[in-house]
Amino acid sequence: MAETGQSVTGQASVNLADAIVGLKGRYNLGSSGYFVPFYVDIGGGQSSSLTTQAYVGLGHTFDWGDISLVAKNVYYQFTPNVRTVDLNLLGVAAAATFRF
Repeated sequence: MAETGQSVTGQASVNLADAIVGLKGRYNLGSSGYFVPFYVDIGGGQSSSLTTQAYVGLGHTFDWGDISLVAKNVYYQFTPNVRTVDLNLLGVAAAATFRF
């Protein structure tokens, strides 16, 4: 194999920064110990046309902490050059919060 004496070097970088506003909380269902956790945000800016994230579910409070099960959605619309890329992720999440 013969060497050509040529070499190739390169460098790339990506800056991802968007402004995002959101709301997070929980709605207690009376004095039963059950609650509805919720979260929603929306944003956009330099690196994306639109980004959103949301979840809602059901939880229960115990003496030691909380457990909850939520449905979650993450949406990201990215427009590099001329093409638009949509990323939409939907799933469930289980969580436990311990109080010390």
